[in-house]
Amino acid sequence: MTQEVKLTFILQYLYSKKFDGGYHSIIEILQEKGIEVNINESNALARELEHKGFIKASITKDGASAFITSEGVDYIENMQS
Repeated sequence: MTQEVKLTFILQYLYSKKFDGGYHSIIEILQEKGIEVNINESNALARELEHKGFIKASITKDGASAFITSEGVDYIENMQS
């Protein structure tokens, strides 16, 4: 599976939770889709999305958690139209 597909899954999930105010584990988001990633990959994916301005991330030794930003919401809504 490509990195782009993983990034899209993460953003789509975070978009579905955009008003809950919480951080969500990148590893758990991808596990829901049947995709296994390790902590290092989780952190790298979070850094990529944060660099693009689509999420705010908390990256620790245990993995990354994130919530979607308004830029991320705009990106997903533009993809869907």
